[in-house]
Parts: sequence; structure tokens; C-alpha cells
Amino acid sequence: MNLPIRHHNQVLRPSSFCCTAHTNGAANRHSHDPRSKRDAKRGRAKGIVMRNFLSLALACLLAVSNFAIAEAKDERPRKVRLPVHSRTTAYAVQTVSVRTGCFSPRLEGILAHIAVKTGRRPLVTSGHRPRSHRSGSMHRFCQAADIRVSGISDSAIIAAAKTAPGIGGIGRYCNGIIHVDTGPKRQWAYCGKSKGHFLSAKRRSGRRA
Repeated sequence: MNLPIRHHNQVLRPSSFCCTAHTNGAANRHSHDPRSKRDAKRGRAKGIVMRNFLSLALACLLAVSNFAIAEAKDERPRKVRLPVHSRTTAYAVQTVSVRTGCFSPRLEGILAHIAVKTGRRPLVTSGHRPRSHRSGSMHRFCQAADIRVSGISDSAIIAAAKTAPGIGGIGRYCNGIIHVDTGPKRQWAYCGKSKGHFLSAKRRSGRRA
């Protein structure tokens, strides 16, 4: 039979004392648990990452706001130079291997004139050919272009080329290609060799380029 223990007019029950001691021991073990320490460290690390992310987002938002304010304040009219003829966009190339970077302003002006007259951009099928077999070809000097204009007849292209400032030679091939260059004024039609190896060419003046 358990009897209560009296101490300074208080009654202490052994069962209560044991429970209290057990609770304190569990708390001490929990405070020294390595898992709890790792969880605490992970929590602190996540908090730091979240704070850094929020700081970065806030900085980006402030930068965008400042840029928008600066653009709104800048109401001065900007000077934009527009060419009379957009020569570099007045024609297209059939493939990336077609060389047109050395075209002179005069030749580009001819192509731009054809584009304005026909309402369509010429498609350059051949430009600079430094290894052309014909020594007098204007293609060797990057002063000639073979073109097609989709949806436009050969006669309409030739008519537009004739009125181009600085036009030189104009040639017509039976495959629908029109030749223009900045050389001497001349005009020809060339259909190549037929099955009987007959050269059918109609030249009016000068040589074919």
C-alpha cells in the first residue's frame, strides 16, 4: 500500500512525480534529436531563398517601372530617315547562294524601279558570278542581275526595265528569266540550243552578257 509523502505541508504522489520526470526526459531527448536540428536548418534555408527571390522580383518590378516612366517622359520627336526607294528590300534572292552584296546603287536602283513599276519585288536568280565563262559578262563585275517577277509577263518586265534610270543591257531568256545590267545599252533574246544543237538567238546590238 502506497502512502502519501508529506513535505512542508504538501502531499506528493509518487505517480505524479514519475510522470513529471518522464516528460522532462522526453523533452530533453527531443531537444538533442539530430532530425529536429536538420529540419530547423532546412526551414531557415528555405526562408533565406524565399526572401532572396522576393527581393529579386521586387528589383525587376522597380526596373520595369522606371523604364516605363522614362519612356513616357521622353516625348521628343525622333528623326527617322526614310529612303526614296528601299533598294535593299526592293528585291529578293532565290537562294542564299545568290550573291547580291556587291550590287552597285545603280543596279539596285534599276531593280527598285522595276519593283515600283510592276508592283512586285523581282526575284534575283543570279547575281555576282566571278567565275563566269564569258570574260565580258557583266555578272563578273557584279553589275548584272537575272530576275523573275512572279505574276508579271516578260514583256511587262522588259517595258519597266527600259524606263529605269541607268539601265544598260536587257536580255530575255526562253525560261522566263530577264537579264538587266548597267553596261552599254543593248537588248537581246536568247533561247539556247535546241535538240538539233541549233543556236537560236536574236541580238539587236552588242553582246549577250
